[in-house]
Formats: sequence, structure tokens, C-alpha cells
Amino acid sequence: MLEQKFPIFVESYSLIQDSAGAGKFRGGLGTEWRIRPFGVDEIFCNIGGERLKCPRGAFGRQTRHGEHYLLYQGGGKEPEIVTKRPNTRIQKTVG
Repeated sequence: MLEQKFPIFVESYSLIQDSAGAGKFRGGLGTEWRIRPFGVDEIFCNIGGERLKCPRGAFGRQTRHGEHYLLYQGGGKEPEIVTKRPNTRIQKTVG
């Protein structure tokens, strides 16, 4: 549905294995989206993560991984960790 509404190609959408933490009261699994511009040289999106730090486990729960957004811009650059950023530019990458 996203591909029909916006100029993007969804390469994958999946659950992140073991991201819910361990213990009796597990959280929900995190998700991973891999998207890229399609038919255009760049797209703009709003990244709106909040409260991304994860507290220590309590009542028999283990600490889980905190949420984060990684922005890959290609060209051999390291991914950038972003949290809240409106109007984020994502360029088409080659390869």
C-alpha cells in the first residue's frame, strides 16, 4: 500500500529476532523497514521516535535493546542514528 501512495520501494519489512527481551514478561518484537526512493532521486520523510531508552528489566525481566532508527545513505558511509527529525532527506543510492 505504501508503494502505491508514495514514490518508494519497500525492500523488506520484518520482525527483529530476540528484540523483545527475555524473561516471563517479554515486550513486543521490534520491526525493521528497508525502503528506498523509486522513480525519483530523493524522498523526504519524518522520523518521529520518542522515548527510545529502555529501562532495566524488573520482576524477572531482562533488559532489552532500546529502539533506534538507522539511516543508511549509501556510498560507503556509516549509518547515522536518528531519533526525531522532521523532513529527513533520503537520496537514491546506486547499487
